[in-house]
Amino acid sequence: VIDELRGGDQLKQETLKDLDRFFTVRNVPEDVRITIRRYVLFLHERKILTAGSNTKKILDQLPTELRNHVIGGAKFAYLKAPGQFYALFDDRIIRIVSTRMLTSIYHPLQIASSQGEYCEGVQFVVKGSMLLFVRAQPWPKALRFLGRNETFGEEILLIHRLDPYLDENPLSLYSAVARDFTEVFLLRYADLVELRILYPAFRKIYDKVAEQNRDALCYEVASKVLRLWCRH
Repeated sequence: VIDELRGGDQLKQETLKDLDRFFTVRNVPEDVRITIRRYVLFLHERKILTAGSNTKKILDQLPTELRNHVIGGAKFAYLKAPGQFYALFDDRIIRIVSTRMLTSIYHPLQIASSQGEYCEGVQFVVKGSMLLFVRAQPWPKALRFLGRNETFGEEILLIHRLDPYLDENPLSLYSAVARDFTEVFLLRYADLVELRILYPAFRKIYDKVAEQNRDALCYEVASKVLRLWCRH
């Protein structure tokens, strides 16, 4: 690929350089970059690559598996970062998870999850922050603040474990609202269930994290109930 890049064909060189800039921005893994470069060289040799073939058109022509790796590139780098429990998985599972994730942006005070309504899935805070709270009388009770690298919604895993034949999304136990402009990755409930079934290692680690977060949430709820009781 390097030898081809050094070749004299200007169209080929410009195309590969544009792709490299795109790969850098999207954090596409190096092995995927090499495979895509080879695919582009194949298009060039077959005269399929033309002067009007920009990066988007080339990516649209990629096989589905390669295109998914490009889409999940930024998410892969995030999940692989130190401090993420996903780092406990091998690269193959991380890539599979990253291609299933959707990206959402919430503006300040926008509801990301509403108590008593269907929970979309597990959400991972990439930038910004969230406030978790429960509706109560006479006013809502704040549970905890979430920042970068923190998640919410894992309790749906435990609900599914109790009722594996549940054919609809469980109801959310609390609400989540963005405190500022917040970017999250969403792993949908249906994808979560499928990954648990297909990959035992994923199920074991993810269930453990879900239990830990559930226990932390229960502690927050219990402490607020006790404080309220002590005031009376």
